[in-house]
Amino acid sequence: MTSPDGLTVKWFAALRSGHRTALTGLLILVWSVSASANPSVIFSEPAPDVPALIKSGVEPGEVMMRLIRMGLERWSKVRDVQVIFTKRERLDGETERRGNEVIVLRERIEPRSVYMKWLDGPGKGRELAYIKGQNNNRFKVTPGGALGWVVVDRELDHPDVFKNSRHTVTEAGVGRMLRRIEEQLILSQKDAVVVYVGETMVANRPCFRFLRFLPEKLAPNGVKYYCWKLDLCIDKELCLPVSVKCYGWKRQLDWQKEPYEEYTYRKFVFNRELGADAFEVHAAQRPADSPELTGK
Repeated sequence: MTSPDGLTVKWFAALRSGHRTALTGLLILVWSVSASANPSVIFSEPAPDVPALIKSGVEPGEVMMRLIRMGLERWSKVRDVQVIFTKRERLDGETERRGNEVIVLRERIEPRSVYMKWLDGPGKGRELAYIKGQNNNRFKVTPGGALGWVVVDRELDHPDVFKNSRHTVTEAGVGRMLRRIEEQLILSQKDAVVVYVGETMVANRPCFRFLRFLPEKLAPNGVKYYCWKLDLCIDKELCLPVSVKCYGWKRQLDWQKEPYEEYTYRKFVFNRELGADAFEVHAAQRPADSPELTGK
């Protein structure tokens, strides 16, 4: 009987040898590893009873804000997280959305660190890693595929970033998404129309679904609202956004038919104490016949 970290093997070894002290320590370690990845341990406070709040007359926009702020409170207990992140975007200047990109996404809060590996879709095999304050505050990326042995450093706002994404690496992650949603809700609270759709399932997890619509105008501070329609699903247990869809403005009729940004998050694993090695790109072996080696 084995486990990925070898703890089960060590547990039985300690049991057979009669080392009670070692066994106790291992039991504590096993418990802490399991507990740190268990949302019910990290997030002990129950989520609001959304149907009851709506039935009692609380405005859907207020309920939505309560969930987001509870999500932010829960996020404050997160030290690191790994999720399966799926995105589909329509980049500026393009007429169609790109295919689904399935990505392993890791985040660490301190120091701010992001790792992404593309498992499927456009960019399959690509890896990206960033640790704030290191590598002259640049990120490393390898394109994967035939060029998977190439690793380059990029400035956070390098033009190549926006050939493949609508956002920079520093904007990636669940925590950043929570804060952007809160900012937009605060910005639009006097003008938005929010509808509670009901409970739904995302990646086999129960969620609360909301739609938020905005008038097409500038915010009071002169900054434009991010999108006309937001379709948001908030995990019922975690109070974290697990499905986010952004639709374009009314004058952009073709952008209303489908979201220009669509993100989902699933398979959360929290607080595994990820080290710096979890935020490194892994280049493939350099081919012997590469032009750089042969001079051709």
